[in-house]
Amino acid sequence: MRIGRTPASSFVQRPSVTATIPYVGLCGIWFLWILATARAPLIGDPGPFRLITLGQYAGVSALNALFVVFLAVDGYLARKSPPGLRRGHLAGVALALLAVLLIQLGLFHAWGPIVLGQG
Repeated sequence: MRIGRTPASSFVQRPSVTATIPYVGLCGIWFLWILATARAPLIGDPGPFRLITLGQYAGVSALNALFVVFLAVDGYLARKSPPGLRRGHLAGVALALLAVLLIQLGLFHAWGPIVLGQG
C-alpha cells in the first residue's frame, strides 16, 4: 500500500486566506497605534492634517492590491476543489476579500484630510 501526498485543494483554508489572517491582525494593531500616537494640530495651525502619510497609504494600498490578486487567484482555483470543500473555500476567500477591502476603506479615511472646526 502506497501513501500519496494530500492534494493542495483538500486543505480547509486556501493559502491566501491563511496569509490574510495575520495581515488583518497586524493592520488592526497598526491602526490602533496610529490613533494612539496621532497629534491633533493646534487651533492656529493652518490647513488640514492627515493621520497617515502618502507613503504609508501607497505602501499598504499596494499590499492590499497584492492580497486581492492572490485571493482572486485562489478563488478561481477553489472552483476545482472537491464538492465538499468548494463552498468553504469560496466563503473563506470572500470573507478575506471583505476584510482586505475594509482595511482599504479605513486606510482611505485615515489618509483623508481632517479639518477642525468644520462640521
